[in-house]
Amino acid sequence: MSEVTAVPEVRKLTQRERLNSVPAFVSENVNVPEWNGEEFEVRSMTVGRKTAMVANATDADGNVDEQALMPELVIACVFDPASGEPTFADADVSWLKNQNAGAVERLAQVGMRLSGMDVAAAVDEGKGD
Repeated sequence: MSEVTAVPEVRKLTQRERLNSVPAFVSENVNVPEWNGEEFEVRSMTVGRKTAMVANATDADGNVDEQALMPELVIACVFDPASGEPTFADADVSWLKNQNAGAVERLAQVGMRLSGMDVAAAVDEGKGD
């Protein structure tokens, strides 16, 4: 006589559990001809990083400094593709402001696109209306 073994019921994952396995960012490698063809990994921002980036580009009166926004985007989104480490730090804002606008804007635009935002939206978010 053969014994029937009950198959244990497999619990389905909750939506939250499924989402926990999704990477927190998407990325794209970007070649910057203005910087001798250097390649950078540009990542989307997390909500926390986006909020911090907008706060860093907001003055004491609550207005977003559009001149500061572009460097802040690059700092938030650009990584070394070889190491995965951030390429720039908060201390690099002044340096980035004095670099080729095409290079900085190229990286910032990819970061904005991957993060689902545009400069006008970031400026509006910083106004606190």
